[in-house]
Amino acid sequence: MPTFKVMEVISQIETSSTWNEESLSNSVDVIGDLISGQTLLIEEQEKLRPNILGLLQRGKDLIKDPNCPQFLKEEVALLEQKWSDCCQLSNSKLGDLKEHSRIWEEYVRQRAYLVKLIDEAEVELHKIIPCFGHTQIKESLVSKQQIREEVKKATEDVLTKMRELSETLQAVATTEHQENFGKEV
Repeated sequence: MPTFKVMEVISQIETSSTWNEESLSNSVDVIGDLISGQTLLIEEQEKLRPNILGLLQRGKDLIKDPNCPQFLKEEVALLEQKWSDCCQLSNSKLGDLKEHSRIWEEYVRQRAYLVKLIDEAEVELHKIIPCFGHTQIKESLVSKQQIREEVKKATEDVLTKMRELSETLQAVATTEHQENFGKEV
């Protein structure tokens, strides 16, 4: 495999392993697709590894020759550095994608829990309406106030966690999505 082919492969890997930050803010499914794509890219790198490492070794063997031209030493060093950087970049991006996926999943889970709590609170509030007597209304209100306090305590932690997750997602989201995250919390 000639050096220019290896540089071409590295360039293709670097290009294909980039993703648009806007796509990270769309959904868990989009990030899942990006993870699959990045995993396939890393598998392709592993298939190319023996050829590239063989080429690097041949270059290192040639460098040992006292008549070796200086440019060959530079090319081998450059090729080795580029290959190493490319592999590190691919693995780093896969790790970043997995972290974004974990954050999204946590955000969705916390959001569903909060919506469930709000729905339960609304059901309890609608139960107050059928009460007609003064004492019944008073007792019901006291009971509902206690429930409210319990729900408030339960949701404070969830809201804090949701705000943190929302802020994390806002960091990589588009302006449109950032506003949506802020409104949801």
